[in-house]
Amino acid sequence: MTKKTYIQNFRVDSPPVGATVRYECLSCGSVLKSQPTHAVACDCYNIIVDVDAGRFSVKDPLSLRVFVEE
Repeated sequence: MTKKTYIQNFRVDSPPVGATVRYECLSCGSVLKSQPTHAVACDCYNIIVDVDAGRFSVKDPLSLRVFVEE
């Protein structure tokens, strides 16, 4: 089983990024890689990671959790 270490006190406009960093949407339960190979969004489109444009957006910051998979 994968261990999750949640990251606290980060800037929503510049969240942590890394090979093992994941973004979790508390609204729909989706988990996204912070460095996907193409643009991705959670099921409810609260979190969008557009690597081609170099953009990250979140509609409801209170529904975003960031963790590292170990």
